Amino acid sequence: MKKVLGITLVLVTCVLLGVSAQGAKEQVVKPLEFSVFYSDNATLPFKDTWLTVTEIQKRTGVKVDWEIIPIADYKTKVSLALNTGTNAPDVILYQSTKGENAALALNGAIVPISDYPEWTPHFNARVKEFGLENDVELLKLKDGKRYYMPALFDVPFYDGGLILREDLLKKYNLPVPKTFDDLYRVLKEFKRHAPDSYPLTILAGPRVLYRMTMPSWGVSLGKNGASGTNTLSWDYDKKQYFAGAISEQYKSYITFF
Repeated sequence: MKKVLGITLVLVTCVLLGVSAQGAKEQVVKPLEFSVFYSDNATLPFKDTWLTVTEIQKRTGVKVDWEIIPIADYKTKVSLALNTGTNAPDVILYQSTKGENAALALNGAIVPISDYPEWTPHFNARVKEFGLENDVELLKLKDGKRYYMPALFDVPFYDGGLILREDLLKKYNLPVPKTFDDLYRVLKEFKRHAPDSYPLTILAGPRVLYRMTMPSWGVSLGKNGASGTNTLSWDYDKKQYFAGAISEQYKSYITFF
């Protein structure tokens, strides 16, 4: 069975740069080439002209063969590849070793990346810089090995946010909102001027809207929950979890949205 390395997208560049640095010490006969599974969202389809993609090639000389898979089919395709070894790529994005992947890793279907620290110098440096050694250590399975590359952040990270029509603010002479109450008043004005419109919309579904707005109320629930329980939230002042799903913060949030 072909072994596969599970890795998160944010660290692809880091790994490639690490490979490049290692390869620079040796005479390279031909550019390093490897295949990657990529989960494609139809609202923002993959393009090989993206800056991240072109910079990987430019900076490292590595050739990446992207296999673009519709997001709805991604889990099934990954599971099939890992279980059968058929058409398994060298790298799989957006995966960890929870659930089924843990058993597959322990049975040899996935490479233990922790055995090759010399290939991930940038990752190693960021772990040390951010003080995440203990957190990364917890990702190891019962054999004492880690099989995937987690995303690393030194501060809470939000990968999206609300986008507001600046042209409409100017058109209706509205101030830039600084609070959610301000935003509510702006959206009401948008609706008043265009009764058939939807002033607040979301492309990727309500979960993304919740992820971008819940933290302002001090809660994070469902798939956005920090604890993985879908019900608990983290209190940053008290440094402990609380029952966010039945909290006053959540009631206030639901009332607003």
